[in-house]
Amino acid sequence: MESENKLIQEREIGLEEQDKEKLSEFGFSKKDIESLKEGSTDGGTSAIVCFIGNDNKDLVIKKGLNVDGDLNAKREYAFLKLLKLRGGEKNAPDPYYYNPNNDILIMEKIDGESISKMSNEDIVDVAKALGKLHKPEFYKPGIPFHKREKATQYNRLIEQVNFLEERFVQIA
Repeated sequence: MESENKLIQEREIGLEEQDKEKLSEFGFSKKDIESLKEGSTDGGTSAIVCFIGNDNKDLVIKKGLNVDGDLNAKREYAFLKLLKLRGGEKNAPDPYYYNPNNDILIMEKIDGESISKMSNEDIVDVAKALGKLHKPEFYKPGIPFHKREKATQYNRLIEQVNFLEERFVQIA
C-alpha cells in the first residue's frame, strides 16, 4: 500500500500557482485544474502527460522527468515554437506556455488515433517509418559530422530543422 501511494505521488503533475493561473486564462475552472491531481496521467520515463479539455480548448500538459539537468519540456517547447515561427503547413501542436521552474509545457492537443486502437499492421507500418527516419544514410558530411562554430540554441535548432527538412525530402 505504501509503495502504491509513493508511485501516485511521483506521478502527480505538480502544477505551480503560475501554471494554474495560465490554465485559468485558457478558461479552465479550479475544479478542472484540481481534477488533474486525481490521476489521468500518462507518459513514460521522460515525462508525465495529462490531458485537459473544455468547450474552448483541448490541451496537453507535460512535466519533464529528468535525472540530469537537461530539460525535455524546455527543448520540446523551443522546437515547437521554432516550427510555428517557420509557418507553412501545420505539422505540430502549438506551444502555449512553458514554466522552467518545474519543466511544465502546455500545448495544443492534436486529435489522432490512439495506438491502443490501431491494428497491428498499422503499428508495424508506423514503426517501420520511424525506424527509417531514425536511421538516416548520410550522402554528405552533415550534422553532427562537421565542425560547428559557437552559436545560440536557436541557431542550433534552425540547423537541425533544415537538416531534417532536407532529409525528409530525400526519403520521401
